[in-house]
Amino acid sequence: PSFPLPPVKEVAGLEGRVLVDGFKYADKQVEAFFLSHFHGDHYDGLSENFDGPGRIYCTKTTGDLVVQELKVRKELVVCYEYGESAHVCGAKVTFLDANHCPGAALLLFELEDGTVHLHTGDMRYDKKMKEYPELVCRRGLIDRVYLDTTYCHPKHVFPGQDKSIDIIASDVVEFLQKGSTQDEQEAIDGAQENRDGDDPSRRLVLLSAYKIGKERVICEVARRAKAKVYVDEAKMRVMRCLRMSEEDLSVFTCNMRESQIHICRMGFAGDIWPFFRPNFVNIERYIKDNDLPFTSCMAFIPTGWADSSNYNKKNSLQFKGNFSVKCVPYSEHSNYNELVEFVEFLRPRNVFPTVFTDEKARRTMISRFSRYVDSNAVKKAFVTSMFAGAGGKVKDESGKGKEDRGKKEVKRAANRVKEERSEGRRLTLVKEEAVFSSCDVIDLCGDDSSSGGEEMKVGGRRR
Repeated sequence: PSFPLPPVKEVAGLEGRVLVDGFKYADKQVEAFFLSHFHGDHYDGLSENFDGPGRIYCTKTTGDLVVQELKVRKELVVCYEYGESAHVCGAKVTFLDANHCPGAALLLFELEDGTVHLHTGDMRYDKKMKEYPELVCRRGLIDRVYLDTTYCHPKHVFPGQDKSIDIIASDVVEFLQKGSTQDEQEAIDGAQENRDGDDPSRRLVLLSAYKIGKERVICEVARRAKAKVYVDEAKMRVMRCLRMSEEDLSVFTCNMRESQIHICRMGFAGDIWPFFRPNFVNIERYIKDNDLPFTSCMAFIPTGWADSSNYNKKNSLQFKGNFSVKCVPYSEHSNYNELVEFVEFLRPRNVFPTVFTDEKARRTMISRFSRYVDSNAVKKAFVTSMFAGAGGKVKDESGKGKEDRGKKEVKRAANRVKEERSEGRRLTLVKEEAVFSSCDVIDLCGDDSSSGGEEMKVGGRRR
């Protein structure tokens, strides 16, 4: 590998080397690769040249996209449905719905010695996760949660997905019917400007989206507006991989003139970092270069970063002439309160942030979850292993004597010490190389031509 391997990319304690979303760190010693979802910052390093020997384990939707879009040989990809489990390197690995993009999975690793790890990949917490039987029966028993900490700051408290989707869908319908939304009209009146009247059939809506992601927004807009949605050939090819019904697919068209609602790439209608800046030039060129009949346009940028600063909140809607761009706080990553609720529910022994800027930020994130980490479980396991190692007896909660817990506790304790030492060496190496221990380092100058995350560039990926 050309970069030091971040500890959060390798699952600890397995009988062989297993990486999660770590293709650019691949070597012949890796026995298995898990891909949490099909976003470019997670499959980075994976291409048609991939030849194993470790296989790729993922959900069916993700696997179909890997084969179709990246041209990876089908025999190298092993696919599972949600709720199904793979058995790899002495571990049972169960795929659970991560509520991120189609096919995204939480990965629950259960090792033979009883150790349990949960790798979230990218996720948007939903209360239904409290009903996952695989998680319910392991509350307080998970050793490590590798947590998507994209929005792990108390200031990130954007609304739930349903509320944000409703805002976008309502605005689209109102704009197509009336030529402006209530918020837009108030902004225009406040500026003492007026927009030219136009024919309802000459109004264009632009919805910003990734190659995969934001489908819930798109489908609800199409349903509420009772209209077709234009996507290009590349997007349509991806949509056909998402296992949508023929009825749902029928709302999409590749004919630009057949719809007033068009999908554009994220960043086309405006930039979000370091502050929201609409791109009216791109919108004007889009209409002109494609010889479209539209005279007015309202563009939407759904992103969690819409609420990241007071400036973005106050200037979420901007307009110029007959064009307007609105930033809406919709995200497919968990907000801060949702992260806290998820960790509080799980009561894991350790939380490992996967998205942070530096070591100080990583430690700060860990401290935010300290009150929800089951530190007593760690102490109990340590005491149990000490007694077990000495061949003695320990008492259970009822005070009754219990025989030696046996080799499992000894092995788990030994593994934990070994893993901590190993991670300490890795973190030191990473810091010496000026690369932090997650690949998720904020990079404001890079470019991402793929499809993942949100707009802010985090570790070579847009968030």
